Amino acid sequence: MKKTLLATAIAASIAAPAVVSAAGPTIYGQAHYSVEYLKNDNESSIGVSSNTSRLGFKGAFDLGEGLQAIYLMEWGVGLDGKDDGVWKQRNRYGGFKSDTWGTIVFGRHDTPVKVIGRKVDLFWSTQLGQNRSVTNLKDGGAGYDLRADNIIGYISPSFGPVHIFAVYVTDSGIEEDPNFPITDNNDFDAYSIAAIYDQKNLFGADDNLFLAVGYEQHNINQAAVAGATEDSETALRVTGKYGFGNWKVVGLYQMADDSGFASGNDRDVFGGGLSYKMGANTLKGAIYVADDLGDTNDSGGLLYSVGVDHAMSKNVQVYAQFAALDNDDNATLKLGGSGHGDSVAGVAGETSWGVSFGSRIKF
Repeated sequence: MKKTLLATAIAASIAAPAVVSAAGPTIYGQAHYSVEYLKNDNESSIGVSSNTSRLGFKGAFDLGEGLQAIYLMEWGVGLDGKDDGVWKQRNRYGGFKSDTWGTIVFGRHDTPVKVIGRKVDLFWSTQLGQNRSVTNLKDGGAGYDLRADNIIGYISPSFGPVHIFAVYVTDSGIEEDPNFPITDNNDFDAYSIAAIYDQKNLFGADDNLFLAVGYEQHNINQAAVAGATEDSETALRVTGKYGFGNWKVVGLYQMADDSGFASGNDRDVFGGGLSYKMGANTLKGAIYVADDLGDTNDSGGLLYSVGVDHAMSKNVQVYAQFAALDNDDNATLKLGGSGHGDSVAGVAGETSWGVSFGSRIKF
């Protein structure tokens, strides 16, 4: 299927007339920062956090007959200076988009399982209260909120409100045992696929429904990874979002199996949230549960967050929020990190918490 799509794209581009549109790229990005107080049972701190601030370029060339050549290049920018001026690689790809057969891209991109999880996070997947504190638990493996290198990605045309997003990762980057050199025959590959239902104006102008189910699998050459007892780790993720009037409700369920390529190293994560919009203000709250890891009792945690966002304009928002993560007696899950720059370490049997005041400027 992939070979057919690629051949179609190349043949169409060769047969097409000269480029119809060669406008310059669109420059976009965001400056997202916060000032916060973070505390666990051992320490506390006040700091400035840069939260997935970014700069990107994207564009398309119209090749005629409903075909476009597309590209995107994006970098993370540390507003707090903690990355020492090094721009971090984010999504970047080139490819083709067709009105008939969909979109195919090559490069680096968020996996479909990550995408459907971020779509239902009321805390932007970048604020302190984001659900990635528990959905992105690696548990010895790669985790399931990945931005993968070496991807071949395909987005189908929409069939009514439904479309498919699929990615094959030719090399997942999971390190093999250096004492066991092997020839890479795509033993360390991965794939991720999601079916997405996105219906606008379902029962009226303010009723929108989003539902998605995704599956992701990371593969290894088991003999080449020290301590591995399985040749793959997998996750199933189901997400949903329903907006009605000024209300919005979201939910997520994730089932991860054999994380870290260890048999029985399983964990479920589930939860959701609710928001209410009052003029320029949005009140919101969320709660998520991470179950025990495998057979280890009391190894889970509870994440809960409340906050208010205020829209100063279409492109500028300010906010205040509180978030906390309760660790069971055998858990040390941290609060923050991932899309949020700063974090506070988890202490077994204790609660890590923080208060955050921030602003996001999009352009």
